[in-house]
Amino acid sequence: MIEKDQLGTAGMTLCLRQACVTDLPDIYRGEESYIRTWERAHEASWRRDLERHLTRWVDNFDHLTVAVIDNAFAGYSLWIPEGVYSELCTLHVTPSCRRSGVGARHARCVHDRCRMSGIYSITAECTT
Repeated sequence: MIEKDQLGTAGMTLCLRQACVTDLPDIYRGEESYIRTWERAHEASWRRDLERHLTRWVDNFDHLTVAVIDNAFAGYSLWIPEGVYSELCTLHVTPSCRRSGVGARHARCVHDRCRMSGIYSITAECTT
């Protein structure tokens, strides 16, 4: 486990942990949801490149973090070291867990893990 914390006043327990193979279906659904919601025009090309995306997730499992709230999947983040900086490739929070602090905890976790790796600059592309 990377981090465990209480969320808000509801008494929910958030765990950030290393991803495992059984998380891939949830990660796939999160990425698919993002494409359909925010980049619909790119959905066909995203589907054509699905094997490349899956390979990227698996090749970087050590940088793929999953959020779980009270044993339910709540989101994930993936960062990849690129020399002296790191790229935050994706950060997704499931719709039912948004606005609860999960995204902020993921961002802090990425920041902390990068610093522990000697990386002090993080890049990200944001589509909203």
